[in-house]
Amino acid sequence: MYGGPYRILMSGIFLLVLLFPCSIYGQIRSEFSSPSVIEILRFLEKSHHDVTTFDQTKKMLTVQYDTLVLHIDRIKQAGDIGFFDRIELKGLLKESEDIAKKIVKIDNLIRAHGEANDQQIAKLVEIMDKEISDTIRVLLSRKNDDDISYNEMSKLNKMFAEKAPFQTYRMKKFDMPLVDIRMQRNDEPEELYQKADYLLDQSDRLTMYCTDLDRMILFIRAENDLKEIVTRFMRSRGNELSAVSGIKFYFPDSLAALQRLPLSKNLVMPFDDYDTLMERLTDEREAAQSRIRLYTEKSEEIRNIADYKHKIWEK
Repeated sequence: MYGGPYRILMSGIFLLVLLFPCSIYGQIRSEFSSPSVIEILRFLEKSHHDVTTFDQTKKMLTVQYDTLVLHIDRIKQAGDIGFFDRIELKGLLKESEDIAKKIVKIDNLIRAHGEANDQQIAKLVEIMDKEISDTIRVLLSRKNDDDISYNEMSKLNKMFAEKAPFQTYRMKKFDMPLVDIRMQRNDEPEELYQKADYLLDQSDRLTMYCTDLDRMILFIRAENDLKEIVTRFMRSRGNELSAVSGIKFYFPDSLAALQRLPLSKNLVMPFDDYDTLMERLTDEREAAQSRIRLYTEKSEEIRNIADYKHKIWEK
């Protein structure tokens, strides 16, 4: 009953479980030199530890809640509820309500961790991309292949490997459920005000959706730029080193899950190239902005009608 928000976040939390299977007190190591990378990795590790604690607490509370529900049902089904039974029932109902509130609070905390982790991971990938790009530019500036050592290539390869799980995390399904709001002739002013407010709420949700799309587009553009730099490097410097050392740089083909985008109705395939994916998401963003303008105008129109009806009825 109370596990919905928790289950929705499990895909994101699962990444943290994979990345940080050890104790929070374990030492963080990274191939990246930026202190910000270590800082964010520590943040994510602590988040994993906190979420694990929340999960364990929620499981215990859920067992207590289910036990109370069974006890309450037995008393209610007994038929003849006496004075002391009613007192006990009242206490059990109060206890179950308190536990339910604690479970909801835990779900909200887990959701907050998921949102914070999303922001930190987006920042982390951006920092990693920059350091990888800078490293490759330094290697490209070398005069010949002999100036590039196996250790440098190996380190670069490890940087890509360290970044890879966070790229996988970016795979997601975009969801933007919308409810069509219509005016009726017999709508009272209060109903119209509610409909106008609901349209504004949907506009706010669409604005957040645009922000999410922008974040994904920027991520893909950065990935594409990095891939072009690596391709240029491998053509000019890295092919022979790669053949000798067996080093390969990882770029995921799948940056978005198979889906039909909710507003533009564009079909996104798992193996769309970066340019195609950016084009699809840009179309989706334009569709969202169009809806925002429509809902804002429609909300204002409904509110004006509500104001008019309210004045007429007052007379």
